Amino acid sequence: VERSRAHIENIIIKGNTKTKDYVILRELPVKPGDVFSRDKIMAGMRNLYNTQYFSSIVPEPVSGSEANLVDLVITVEEQSTTSLQFGMTFTGIEDPDDFPISLFFKWQNSNLRGLGKTISAGVNASTSDQSIDFSYSQSWLFNKPIQFSESLSLFHSDTSALLANWLASGTLDDDYYYYGYESWGASLSSSVGHRWNPPFAILTVVGGMTNTVTDNLYDQNLYIPIDSGVNKYAERFGLKNSIYASISLDDRDINYDPSTGWFVNQRLAWYGLIPDVEHEFYLRSDTKLESYLKLFDIPVAGGYWNFKAVLAAYTGFSAIFPVPGTLFGSSSKVYIDGMFNGRGWTDIYNDVRGKAMLSNRIELRIPIFTGVIGLDGFFDAVAVKEEPEQMFNDLSIEDFYFSFGPGLRFLVPQFPLHLLFANKFRVKDGDVVWDSKWQFVLSFNMTNK
Repeated sequence: VERSRAHIENIIIKGNTKTKDYVILRELPVKPGDVFSRDKIMAGMRNLYNTQYFSSIVPEPVSGSEANLVDLVITVEEQSTTSLQFGMTFTGIEDPDDFPISLFFKWQNSNLRGLGKTISAGVNASTSDQSIDFSYSQSWLFNKPIQFSESLSLFHSDTSALLANWLASGTLDDDYYYYGYESWGASLSSSVGHRWNPPFAILTVVGGMTNTVTDNLYDQNLYIPIDSGVNKYAERFGLKNSIYASISLDDRDINYDPSTGWFVNQRLAWYGLIPDVEHEFYLRSDTKLESYLKLFDIPVAGGYWNFKAVLAAYTGFSAIFPVPGTLFGSSSKVYIDGMFNGRGWTDIYNDVRGKAMLSNRIELRIPIFTGVIGLDGFFDAVAVKEEPEQMFNDLSIEDFYFSFGPGLRFLVPQFPLHLLFANKFRVKDGDVVWDSKWQFVLSFNMTNK
């Protein structure tokens, strides 16, 4: 005999002392009166964990006031949502007169007054680069899953660029000599998006705009830069505007520390909006793919700890298409930063630039304490080409920069550091050419959304 379906009579939240009840309830795809659905409740648990407001979430159905009615009791344990990050990093020695230490400070509250809003402020300072950043965001607007964000950045840097230098022989050398210049600027970014929860994955669509004012200071009578992007903003403030749209599908169990699932994102950005005022006009496409596979999950010590391993794979492809006949500076090209892609290759970002980049990585992740710290092993392979079409008809193993090694990943939201030791190699003329020593890399846990 088939029994009648149970309906939810009440949803009761327990354990929250800071987070408002409605902030929790809005993440649940069920409400009183709905048919009891385990799948929808589990989807709601995923949404709540992704907020990173709680360290524990326990749903429990209990009998309601009548037969076929149940109360859904959700007990949460809140965790700190205010982080204070500060420290220093070793930046390397490019100029003997520079102090090779960069200081950083960041304060963030990701659940302001328990309302589910995020506010942050940060400062980065070294002898060559300084910046101040402010941001505000919220994931719900007008009681809808509409996300909104606003950020402001003020920056200054003492940097260098390639110089057009005529040699005594009368030939032009444009790939060896550098000159120094100052860059001042401010950037304002705004975005708005919407999130849906179909059964197969979380669907998110976002659009936004970035407006930047910049000024480059140097002696124009003495130096002629190769990069037109530097030259066009010399001794005057100029505008750089862009608009973008992105769409993503997210099937990860927890987006900031997934064990299973997949993620895909496509982002298109158009740079240059005002003719005769801006100088660079181009389209940039960024595609990201992630996949996670739990290799094993073995209870140890009577079930108090699980020995678990997760295989994570990532592929990213970026391509830039300038408008024919317009300027396109080297500073706008894609490059290997050595921190997030091609980890360990920190000394080639000025030399290896292009209009297309293919970035791949594989990681073996073993949590030591779930949600706190874990061990990693990684292998990166990144290639940069001058033109996007070369990625399809002229890509070889000798174009890739490889790196691998162990790492330590901190999973606490207030301490999102990733400490790595990288060994690097390339393939040249069919032979493997190794780097002479291991390199320490300080990176951060970046969650793609």
